[in-house]
Amino acid sequence: MSSIAEIKWDVDLFPNPAQDQIRIVTRNESEWLKVKIKDLCGRVVFESNFGSKQFITTFNLSLINGAYFIEIINFRNESTTKKLLIAR
Repeated sequence: MSSIAEIKWDVDLFPNPAQDQIRIVTRNESEWLKVKIKDLCGRVVFESNFGSKQFITTFNLSLINGAYFIEIINFRNESTTKKLLIAR
């Protein structure tokens, strides 16, 4: 049994609530990310691939006000899902 706890891959999401731009801050200086945003019914409303540079990926969104789930997957197929609020 290992005494070192396994560190789960994660990212930070700013701002949240957002208006029209999202910034993902990763723990690695450069990595490829697949971003999938779903509405509360599970429908995919946005999906794209991005490369982070200097720990940051920034992209624009044109979603209506509401709550969403954003799933972010890295190239090692590690993923995290976060709640995303859009408030314009």
